[in-house]
Amino acid sequence: MRDACLWHQDQTLIFHYRQQCQAWNARCGEARSKSRMGKRWSLTGQTLFDRVNNSRSGFRKGLVMDPPPIGQTGPNPVGKFLITNRGGRIALKLEVTGPLTTDIMVCASRPCRRGRSKGFKFMRLCPLPAPKGGRSDITFRYLQRLGVPPPKAHACLSAPGR
Repeated sequence: MRDACLWHQDQTLIFHYRQQCQAWNARCGEARSKSRMGKRWSLTGQTLFDRVNNSRSGFRKGLVMDPPPIGQTGPNPVGKFLITNRGGRIALKLEVTGPLTTDIMVCASRPCRRGRSKGFKFMRLCPLPAPKGGRSDITFRYLQRLGVPPPKAHACLSAPGR
């Protein structure tokens, strides 16, 4: 009898898993990838699930098992990346030009040559700190993860709105 109960629970889990997969696949018909070289394409249910839950894990939020509604993202309130060096003390700050309505993860790549215009292999630094005076200070997290950039190096940051 015990084996029959376990089998029934397994069948219920499989049924719920299939329902969730169908729901994620149905939702991704509404979602499109970002444009690359002028082309956009539909996402798969698994890709949409990974994108939604990967960003949530960075903010220490739980997994979303049911697909959320696809919403329009507003303008990104993160502005310029400011680097200052006063008396040998480096400061890395991001301008915040508007209210923070969503969670924003700050990502960075290792410092690279000055001539390079794009960074590669971005890693999460931290959620965007609350701005003080219109600027969010990310110095501590950057130095903790990537160290002090060498002189004349180029630092690359990314702070996507979602």
